Order: sequence, then structure tokens, then C-alpha cells
Amino acid sequence: LNYGKIIYGDFEYLPENIRHKILILYNIANLSQKRKMSFLRRIYGYTIKKGRKKYIQRGIIHEINGEKISSNSIIIDIKNLAALRKLLKEYNIRYTLRDIWLK
Repeated sequence: LNYGKIIYGDFEYLPENIRHKILILYNIANLSQKRKMSFLRRIYGYTIKKGRKKYIQRGIIHEINGEKISSNSIIIDIKNLAALRKLLKEYNIRYTLRDIWLK
């Protein structure tokens, strides 16, 4: 992942309390409605109410401590990228990755 401003010189230090994350922008417009819902349920999870019982199915985002930013973007830790890439590839979803650093 090489993009952005090029900085020349020796690496000085990494600021304290900064974490390396990945912003993933994806596009599901080319999927059928059935495949879209299947993908969204696997990634974000869902809840079903049957009578008085409530069944909660957590998605991959909850497992890898990701965060939904908008309808088509999420932020995850760099170490969890492989799991999400596998899911995106399984559904043939186009995506863009951006490196970000957060406090």
C-alpha cells in the first residue's frame, strides 16, 4: 500500500498512543439483492425476534473489533485485514484500502 505524500529522511519516532488501522471502502452495487443481504448479514450481523425470544447473530465486524463508518465503509485493525479480505473475495466485491493512523 504505497500512496499519499512521500516523505524523505530517517524515521524519527512514532507518536504515543497511535494505532495503525485500515479504512475499507467497498461497492456492492453489482450484487443481486439476495447476495447483498447475505453479505451485509455476515459482515454486520443481525437480530431475529421469535415470540418473546430475541436471537442475536454477531457479524465479522464484532469479532475483529471493527467499526462501521458509513453505509459502504469500515475501519479495522491492520492485523484483521486477512479475514475481511477473504469475505470480500468470496462475494466478488470491489474494494479500496486506505492506511490510516488513529489515536
